[in-house]
Amino acid sequence: MSYQELSEQAGALRKEKKFEEALPVFEALFEQYRDLCDEFDWWGYAQSLLKLDMYERALQYAREGLLKYKGSPYLTTVYTWSLYHVRVKPERVNDRDLFFNAANAIVRLSAPDNKYSPLPDTVFRVVELLEEEYTPDYPEILTWLRKLDPAALDRQSFSFTNEEGKNIVLASDYEKYHALLVKALQESGDYEGCIFTATFILNEIGNFHYDNDLWITRQKALALRRLARFDESLGLYLQILIRKHDWFLKMELAELYEEMRAWEKALIAALDAADDPGVNKMKVGLFMLIARVFLTLGKTREALVHARLVIALREKEGWGSDRDAEEMVSAHSADETIPEDYGALLNLARIIWAENQPKAPVYKGKISKILPHGRSGFIECEDGNSYYFSVSDFNGGGKEAAVNLGVTFVLVDSYDRAKQKPTVKAAEVKPL
Repeated sequence: MSYQELSEQAGALRKEKKFEEALPVFEALFEQYRDLCDEFDWWGYAQSLLKLDMYERALQYAREGLLKYKGSPYLTTVYTWSLYHVRVKPERVNDRDLFFNAANAIVRLSAPDNKYSPLPDTVFRVVELLEEEYTPDYPEILTWLRKLDPAALDRQSFSFTNEEGKNIVLASDYEKYHALLVKALQESGDYEGCIFTATFILNEIGNFHYDNDLWITRQKALALRRLARFDESLGLYLQILIRKHDWFLKMELAELYEEMRAWEKALIAALDAADDPGVNKMKVGLFMLIARVFLTLGKTREALVHARLVIALREKEGWGSDRDAEEMVSAHSADETIPEDYGALLNLARIIWAENQPKAPVYKGKISKILPHGRSGFIECEDGNSYYFSVSDFNGGGKEAAVNLGVTFVLVDSYDRAKQKPTVKAAEVKPL
């Protein structure tokens, strides 16, 4: 076959997305007429290889094609995508220099408003790698995020069915970008920028994925706390804890109460966090917080138990000493009844947590209303007050919840989104 015939046949198959059929035709074309091949032959061959996940060969032919046809937007797109798959996307990065050289090349060759380039995927992968560091360089992460034009990012979420038949929905690039940006701004110390961006995107996007609205709200709460806007930060934490109950969120609430000098509330939140599931070595900061609060409240023995627990835990993990814990122990007379063994200290600490958790008063009332969606309602208390409750807080999962049912309940801190202020709600709801 002539050059013209092979070129047209290969191009037609590529246009029909019959890449497996196109590939041998391109191979014959380049074997017989390599010197005659034009820009679209090189692009078609490289693109077919790319579509067949033959990334190394796609990169080779796209690179060679660009040497002949410098600046070709078609070859540049295939080249950058191939480079992304070969050097940037792999989970294991063996050579960081090659990784960042490739990432920077993709940035240099990709226009921010080109929706067909691998620029967003590249930036997100770089951020992912940088966040894996023990102490992430958030100013550097910000630098990478700012290589993107948010206005050009795809706002559509992506869904697919996995091998188990479950429908998976992924956040849009636009949502992902802002979730990363808000965190990077807060971690970099740009608290006003974090608050502004968080407020903007929380109003901009209606339907978030992976609870991104909560994590963005958390970063905003942290930024408000750093600026000593404690009441605003508190309102957001109470709002977050309605939906999420992770121990580290309760710890952050305890830290906020500590800064507000609300010592009793700080202790309650910290002990609640300590008793929650979680790896104890991740809670070393929480245990030191409990020690500080106990000491402030004049409970020296309880404070020393936790300070020694911090010391023993760090020794167990092979970490360096904690100066604050060491100073707290050395500043007070020795108590021989406090063990030094980590396991014994942890058991003693758990006893202290149970003894110091306040016993919430139990109220009686009846369910006065179940909202139409069935997920929450209101309880009319014997004292005449009405309290909001979530069916998820109903004993047994809410199957028995019904209007006029007599119940008992306790009151816990919550947040009224409509009135934008802290409030209380009914929890631990049980039928009489």
